[in-house]
Amino acid sequence: MRLRTIASALALTMAMPAVAHAETWAHWKHTHRLHSGRAPSVDPDHLTPAALREVIRFGLAQARAELRRRVAYESHERSVGHFVRGPWPRRWTVAEIQRMIESVFGRNAEALRVAACESHDNPYAQNASGASGVFQLMPEWWAGRFDPFDPMANIREAYRMSNGGTNWGGWQCA
Repeated sequence: MRLRTIASALALTMAMPAVAHAETWAHWKHTHRLHSGRAPSVDPDHLTPAALREVIRFGLAQARAELRRRVAYESHERSVGHFVRGPWPRRWTVAEIQRMIESVFGRNAEALRVAACESHDNPYAQNASGASGVFQLMPEWWAGRFDPFDPMANIREAYRMSNGGTNWGGWQCA
């Protein structure tokens, strides 16, 4: 009986949408039991410079470990096609995004217009249907292949899908 219950729970979990159980970093951290060691015990009334250095060292080590785990989590979630929300480390200007588009498409005004219409040249744009990035590519196009929030990868995939910028039928703004 127990084996049948586990199998049905597994089947139910596999049938759920990816976003339902991979939504938050806090949930992932909780389910994978990620917590660091104990903080050094310090008497607040007798805080020596050495004890203060130890507390600071522990806090920095804890922050670095948390950052490494979060980067690994986001990389894994994107590689399997899950929707991961920011914050993102790099802010791109519209001019930089347009230069990237021109470097891939050449002087193609239609590509610039579609990118502006789809995402307002925002590489981190997302919508409820799952479309992401500069050209709002759907997850079935990028899941497991590349990070849709990497503007150059998103632009190159749009170039491939639009037959070199000549066929914009797959885009709503075309």
